[in-house]
Amino acid sequence: MALFSDNYDNIEEQILALKGKLVKCKTAGEYHMVYSAYLQLCDIYKHLTGEDLYDLNSVVKEYLANLSDIQAKSDSVSFYAQFFDCRAISYELFKRGLDGFDKLDLSITDNQDTFSSFSSEQEVFELLHSFLSAEFPEAIPVFLELMSSGRIFLTGENWEIPVDSCFFNFNDNVGNIFLRGPISNIEDLASFVHELGHIVDCRQMSEQADNICSGTKAFYGLDSEVVSSYYEMRFLEHCIKNDIYKDDACRVAVTTIGSALFHLSNGCYISMADENEYSGLKKGDITMADYIDMVSQRTGDTTLETFDGSLYDYKIDLPETIKYSYGVVLGFALTEGDYIESFMRNRSESDFSNRLVLSGITPDLIFKEADKKVKMLEQSMGVNTL
Repeated sequence: MALFSDNYDNIEEQILALKGKLVKCKTAGEYHMVYSAYLQLCDIYKHLTGEDLYDLNSVVKEYLANLSDIQAKSDSVSFYAQFFDCRAISYELFKRGLDGFDKLDLSITDNQDTFSSFSSEQEVFELLHSFLSAEFPEAIPVFLELMSSGRIFLTGENWEIPVDSCFFNFNDNVGNIFLRGPISNIEDLASFVHELGHIVDCRQMSEQADNICSGTKAFYGLDSEVVSSYYEMRFLEHCIKNDIYKDDACRVAVTTIGSALFHLSNGCYISMADENEYSGLKKGDITMADYIDMVSQRTGDTTLETFDGSLYDYKIDLPETIKYSYGVVLGFALTEGDYIESFMRNRSESDFSNRLVLSGITPDLIFKEADKKVKMLEQSMGVNTL
C-alpha cells in the first residue's frame, strides 16, 4: 500500500459533501462551521490543482459572507480575550525560561543543511511502526485509515505553504495531511508525526466536544499545537534513546526549540501592549519603533531596547504567535512526567489559563521541565553544561 497520494479526488468529494450540507444547517454557528470548512478545502484544492471548485449561488454567497464576517469578528474578540488571558503566563515563561534555553548551543545546526537519507520507504514504515507501537499506539488506526483512504497527500508546484500541514473536517471527522515532499529523513518524519498528532488530537476533541463548533474552536485555540508538539518531541526522544539517526534527531530538536523561542521572545515583547497599543499595531496605526518607545516609557522595562522590531511582522495575529511558540515549548516540556494526561483531561475547560491550573501546570513547572529537556539534548550532543 502506497504511503502517499497525489490523487486529489478525495478532497473534491469532501468539498461536494460540504456543499450539500450547507442547505441542511439549522443554526448560524453550524452554517459557519460548514462554510468555513468548504471555503478552506476549496482553497486547498485550488493550491493543489490550480482549479477553483468554489461554486455557490449569489444569494447563498452573500448570506454566508455576511455570516462569516460576523462570526470572524466574534472569534477575533474571543481570541483577543484569550491572548490577554495567557499573556502573563507566556511573558513569565519568556523572562525566566529564555536564559535557560539560551544555554543550548544552537550552532549545532550551522552550516549543516542536509540530513542522512532513509534507504527506502520500507525504512520509513519500520521507523514509524517502531515509534507508534512503543509511544503513540492510539495513532496507529488513524494512520492506517489515512493511508488506506489516500488522504496523505503530496503537494505539487502550486502549493505555497512552506511547511507540512493538515486539515481536519469536523463536519465529517475526516483528516487530511499535506506533505511538501516524500519522507526522506528524520526531519521529514518528525514533521509527519507532528501532523499526525494534530489529526489524532482532532479526533479525540471531536469525540469529546458537545458539537462541531466547540470542537473546531478547540482545534484553533491557543493550545492547539501542544499535543502535536508533544508527540513530535516524543518521536525525536525515541530516536535519540534508541540511537536511530541520533545526531540528526538532536539537530531537529534543537532547531525546533530555537525557532519556537525566537517567536516566543517576539510575542512576549508584543504581549506588553495594552489594549490601545495592541489595536494600533493590528491596524498599522502604530509603528514598531513607536510601540517600543511607548512601552519602554510606560513600563520602564529596558529589555525592549535590545528588541529588533524589524524581525517581527506586527500585523501577525498575536494568538497565533503564542500558539506556535508557547504551545510548542509547552508541548515539549510536557514530555517529562505524566502532565500530558492531566492536560488532556481538562481540555474541555474553555479558559486557557484555567486548563493549565487544573492540570497542575505552572510557569515554574514549564521552566523546570524545559530545562531538563535542554540538559538532555546537551548530554546527547556531548555538550558540557556548566
